[in-house]
Formats: sequence, C-alpha cells, structure tokens
Amino acid sequence: GNEAQSVHEPVSELANYLKDKRITELKPGDMVEWTSGAPGHGKGTAIKAVRPEAFKDMAFGYDSVMGNPVKTSADLQSVLDKGGSNAIDYVFRDIEAGWKEGIIGRAVRTRRTLPLRVYLDGAETSWKTIQTNHKIFSPDPRNRFTLIDNRIRGELAKKVTIEDVKKMDFTNLIEKYYKKLENHTEELFKAGKISKDIRDGLLQ
Repeated sequence: GNEAQSVHEPVSELANYLKDKRITELKPGDMVEWTSGAPGHGKGTAIKAVRPEAFKDMAFGYDSVMGNPVKTSADLQSVLDKGGSNAIDYVFRDIEAGWKEGIIGRAVRTRRTLPLRVYLDGAETSWKTIQTNHKIFSPDPRNRFTLIDNRIRGELAKKVTIEDVKKMDFTNLIEKYYKKLENHTEELFKAGKISKDIRDGLLQ
C-alpha cells in the first residue's frame, strides 16, 4: 500500500523524462494537453463532461497535479518556444469529498493508496499554480485555460472563471483538514471498511 515511495516517485521521474522528450520533438502548430488538479478530484470524468473534444487533436497529453508553478511555467513556455500551443484543464472539488470518495474510494477498488499529506499538499499547490500561470499565460491566445468546478460530480461538472477559482480557499489545508480526515480514515478502519494495509498507506 506504500504507493508514494514504491510507485509514485519512479513513475513521476519517468513521466517527466518522457514529457521533456516529447516537448523537444514538437512541431510548429502542435498542441499539448495538460490536466491539473489534486488526485481524487475526478479530472478525467469532469474534463470529458465539460470539454468532450479534449485529447482529440493533441500531440501528447500530460496528467499531473501541476504542483510546481515555476516548473509549469517553464513547460508551458517550452511548448510555445517550439511553435506549439497549450490546453490547460484544471479541475477542483470539495477537499473532504475528494479524500473520502476519490482517494479512499480508489484505494478500496484498486489497493492503490496516496498519503493524506500528499493529497492535501497537491490540492493546495495545484490551486496556487493554476492562478500563477493563468496570470502569466492566459493573455496569449496560444494558451487555452479551462477551469472546471467538479463539486457536483461527473456530468454535472461546470466550467468556471479564474475569479471562481480564486474564491476557493485552498490554503493551509494540512492545518485545516488533516486531523479531521485522519480521524475519518481511522474510523473506517475500526469499522472494518478498509484494511490495515490501506489505512497504513493513507496515513503514512
């Protein structure tokens, strides 16, 4: 159940290597599709509901939390420097629902766990990154940002503005939510609804 150490880091390194390689191979006019937002926030389902044409005409797509504003800026600029364009889809949902339904739900189905601290950090950093890069890159028509509110799940997800995103208070999430979500996870374990391996992976 220790996904962060045994799976996530090596996969992230490989994904970053492949992403950088694909950027160097871009041709003028190519479009790169970037998806961002916290794990468990339903990016794939929400993007398909709001923008069915997503992923169809891309040179390649990259799915990530997008938690580093400086690295994201460099990636977006690298695509522009190759004569390409960027489609950036950011998805958010309620923090508690993302943990309970998204992360724990996935862990029960697949036995893939994500530590609570990593989840909360991802929600906060992706929220900050999208605001930073929207400000820098949205004036250029080669960059298209789609911001999606997925608090009402799936097909009812809706497109929103950057001002709507700013109204979400995704700051100090560990301080605000860690204890509450830790207690919820412990209660599920004590009730026999999740195994010890899953509990340990979520709360490592």
